[in-house]
Amino acid sequence: MTRGMKKTGIDWVPFAPKGWKILRGKFLYKKMERKIDTDEVVTVFRDGQVVQRKRRRNSGFTNAIKEIGYQGVCKGDLVIHSMDAFAGAIGVSEDNGKCSPVCIVLEGENKVVDNYYFAFLLRVYSNLGYIESMSKGIRVRSTDYRYATFANTLLLVPSLNEQRRIVEIIQSQSTLIDSLISKTQQSIEELKKYKQALITETVTKGLDKNAEMKDSGIEWIGQVPKEWEIKKVRFFLQEVSEKNFPNEKVLSLYRDYGVILKESRDDNHNVTSLDTSSYKLVQPNQLVINKMKAWQGSMAISKLRGIISPAYYIFEIKDNNIDFDFLNYVLKNRSYLDEYRRISAGLRTGQWDLDKNQFKNILFAFPFNIDEQKEIARYINKKELLINNLIEKKLDFIMELHKYKQALIYEYVTGKKEV
Repeated sequence: MTRGMKKTGIDWVPFAPKGWKILRGKFLYKKMERKIDTDEVVTVFRDGQVVQRKRRRNSGFTNAIKEIGYQGVCKGDLVIHSMDAFAGAIGVSEDNGKCSPVCIVLEGENKVVDNYYFAFLLRVYSNLGYIESMSKGIRVRSTDYRYATFANTLLLVPSLNEQRRIVEIIQSQSTLIDSLISKTQQSIEELKKYKQALITETVTKGLDKNAEMKDSGIEWIGQVPKEWEIKKVRFFLQEVSEKNFPNEKVLSLYRDYGVILKESRDDNHNVTSLDTSSYKLVQPNQLVINKMKAWQGSMAISKLRGIISPAYYIFEIKDNNIDFDFLNYVLKNRSYLDEYRRISAGLRTGQWDLDKNQFKNILFAFPFNIDEQKEIARYINKKELLINNLIEKKLDFIMELHKYKQALIYEYVTGKKEV
């Protein structure tokens, strides 16, 4: 039997089941100003989880010097982060605690609302862009969905019994989907570990499994083929620093992608200076090192010409007996990360500057014959492409699962799919 539908008068959700009510937020919820009886801070995250923030992480937050306007939160409250609601920061609190005045703490009429249903519904509104369109703010990513706006927001209201059944099936289906996402992410991490192990093994042991070996003199590498030579960085790399090329394309360095055009990705929030005359010129086949993140493996041989922040080191290869692609894989050898960390220093945790003078004394192993270097690089490249393709397919699968989950929630909370 086809479910009877009616017009809602809501542009973003034009139809709803005939038996559902259409009510404004103020007729369902009242804003609470609870007393504080704990020091634990509750945070609303963009994935909809509302928990004591120590359960998620202890860094990346700004603590208020004076907690003016902080309010109590009870487990089960519907909480909206007014400035991040447009990005999905809406959910039901899992903990008791206190939260910033930027959060709206709501208590609903017990006989009318299920907070989990309305959290799902409001997150659908967020995904549809409605909350952002109704929010006030002068900066992108800094909108303000206040209680007054929520109070006048039209909401779809099934019976309480149907709300609970909708929540039950969404949570059940979401658990299955999330489990599949988690397993897929785990398999991606295993592929990344395998790729890294492959690179490390091949650039230190070569392709000939029967090659006679010798001690490399490099503690974290151990033995290498007898015919290979050990070189200090200073004998094959030379620092360069060319500036005043403001018309060149701006580059970025990623651990996973190497040196790429900054404009090619939308997840880089580092602000490019209005005056790029101090940026350093990067030529193809030059080494780029993020001196603050070298200890994380942030270095790569560039295939592009462009400019990059002056906070990077640029080196050119001065040894003609070194293949660029082989060296690029050598630098991806994560066995060196502890050494990069050892020769880095700084005041801020996680942002230690690599000491370039000590870096120049680090030892690396190379096949004496450049043709052998090229053969190793081609072998790794072939394997890497296969692994990367598998990873990309799995990432696409995860994206489809997220889309399916959002579509599933949308269809249930808007009545398109009947429970």
